[in-house]
Amino acid sequence: MQKYQIKFENPFYALFLTLLLGVLVGLVTAGFLAALNWIAGFHAQQNVAFPWHLFLIPLVLGLSEWVRRHTLYFPIKVSELRSPARPEQWSKKMSGLHFLGTLLSHVSGASVGREGASVLYSAGFVRALGLQWFFWGPIVSSMGFAAVLGQYWVAPIFMFEFFQRTSVLQKVLGLIGSTVAVLLIQSLGLPHLFSGIPVDSFVGGFWDKLLLLMILGISSGYLMRAYKAIHYRLIYFFEERQFFWRLLFSLLLVGILFIPEFRKFQSLGLDQLNNLEHLQAMWLDAPVKLSLTVLSVSLGLWGGEFIPLVYAGVHWGQSLFVSWGQSATLGALVGAYLLFAAATRMRWTSYALLLLTVGFSWWFWGWILITFTLWFAGSRSLYRSH
Repeated sequence: MQKYQIKFENPFYALFLTLLLGVLVGLVTAGFLAALNWIAGFHAQQNVAFPWHLFLIPLVLGLSEWVRRHTLYFPIKVSELRSPARPEQWSKKMSGLHFLGTLLSHVSGASVGREGASVLYSAGFVRALGLQWFFWGPIVSSMGFAAVLGQYWVAPIFMFEFFQRTSVLQKVLGLIGSTVAVLLIQSLGLPHLFSGIPVDSFVGGFWDKLLLLMILGISSGYLMRAYKAIHYRLIYFFEERQFFWRLLFSLLLVGILFIPEFRKFQSLGLDQLNNLEHLQAMWLDAPVKLSLTVLSVSLGLWGGEFIPLVYAGVHWGQSLFVSWGQSATLGALVGAYLLFAAATRMRWTSYALLLLTVGFSWWFWGWILITFTLWFAGSRSLYRSH
């Protein structure tokens, strides 16, 4: 990452601006989450009758392509924020385009995420406000990631692991701004992911537990190794061909999601994640969701893949834990962030999210699980450019 030098004439300027940015990120993210909740309800109604919204997928894809070709450059993927080129020349429309583009992707029913969009539209505020990217970029991007998850403690960890060369001041400001954003979102009645779900006990002997977590970690690693290989091959396939091929595959995506048994895999699947205690996962749920997600993202639909990875991880973890005689809810929570860890190789962020979800009593088992997952996930990371 490029080095920076910055001085504040007023030592309170950075704190004051951080508080304002926290409010901005919190308000925008609250609107974003509220819109996604409305879209989930809309899909639930339409899927019972006739899911006409799926036919919007090719139209949204075409619109996204038109925007890319007729707008000044701005980062489309989170990985592009890692070592950005000339951020002072990005389009000032970046935040609005990511916000609206992601919502349109979800309205159409495409299997994409939301956290990537939150990081990117938050990063766009730095450009829109004319702030210095190499100081404020990591701070505000981390706010976006923490705010949409509802976990402010993860902001400095995400900043340390993703942006790497950041100062203690940046991490402190990121934590302060994220706290403001998260508390603002909670005050508006928008609960974070997996909030209020009781965590059941992990029962059995030491070697029984270790074997279960080894199998879960190894299988999750190999799942994402395959996902990443397919993802990069599809990206190359579409880049080397005319846009017609992407439209053709988008129609294939429409056809698959139109099948009644596959409609639950549309968009985020929030209705299932919000009712985790009543979830009844099947073994094929995870690979099917991953397949539809890798196609949606590779086509170029906006939104990223964080929540689809969480969805697949929840179903994979629950299926394995139930077959082992363990708690279904515990398995879902334990598996939630494993595929994200394998996809991005962000060990500490994933470990923190796991502990914040199932409790710090999992410090040992969580470390074992994340370690085995990363050992078998391959060296590629979706959060690095290739």
